Amino acid sequence: MITGMTRPEFLPLMHACAAIVTDGGGILCHAAIVAREIRNPLLNTNPDLKVGV
Repeated sequence: MITGMTRPEFLPLMHACAAIVTDGGGILCHAAIVAREIRNPLLNTNPDLKVGV
């Protein structure tokens, strides 16, 4: 799952995906807490990341 940020409505999708990628956050953000709880890997990227460069 690739998203800008996670919301509680995404919980069913987060359970179904193999990993979660967001464009920000930290170890205490919603995505990190849920990912740890459901044992999915999480990657918080830099929002200034340039795709294809």
